[in-house]
Amino acid sequence: MKKYVFEYADADGAVGATWFFDAAESSVPAQTPDTGCSIYNVTITGSETDAELADLVDAKTQGANHKIMTGQMKRKEPLFPDAITASAGFTPAAALVDFQESGDPATATSNTTDTSCHVTMPTPSKAPTHGTGEQAIEVTVGQFDTGQTGTPTVRIEVWENGGGSALATSSEINVTDASQEVTFTWNADILGTADGSVVEVKVFGTASGGGPSARNATNIGPICWLALRGTDINIYISPDSVEIPAAVPAPVVTGGA
Repeated sequence: MKKYVFEYADADGAVGATWFFDAAESSVPAQTPDTGCSIYNVTITGSETDAELADLVDAKTQGANHKIMTGQMKRKEPLFPDAITASAGFTPAAALVDFQESGDPATATSNTTDTSCHVTMPTPSKAPTHGTGEQAIEVTVGQFDTGQTGTPTVRIEVWENGGGSALATSSEINVTDASQEVTFTWNADILGTADGSVVEVKVFGTASGGGPSARNATNIGPICWLALRGTDINIYISPDSVEIPAAVPAPVVTGGA
């Protein structure tokens, strides 16, 4: 089975992959490298025969790798808070490092204390992508005392600087372990500032009630905005075809971010 070699080069740099394509396929199928990147809006007519595709290669490459089209790629960019606007219910008082990538969670003052933090987020390097569930806030939380029988909760809200109300709010999520990651997904179309430059996140921990053995609170740790955004890519085609055994499915990813 003859396949022609296509490669993409990310205009941001440091991302690349190779896959194989033949004239029987109508488009380059989506790729999902380890980083969570994917390809979309990259198509060839699909009407070309092998010979016509070979002619296309010859015409476009002139014997060398050559850009034949452009497209876009989605990339998840992890962003951690750059400032604390407010926090409450922690002893010692919460510090910015508690909510950053390598932070140790801020600890609730007691098993009956509600906790909260309000942080500002950095601006993504490109505007966040619209779409249901495309954006995600991940928060590391934990029970104040796993020996208690009660289950505290956590709630995540997305805000913009100067806004009078939350743009998106999660449900109350049960906190069931000493350390766990909870995720709230949302759509960037709610943003008033499209480039994401004024996004803020609020996290609220609600203590469980009940008798003395049931009382428990929520510790709050690293907060990450996985900002899914687009980036321009250039698509290249090699002048050389390769023979791939028919049993090997296409595309075959041989490199990635």
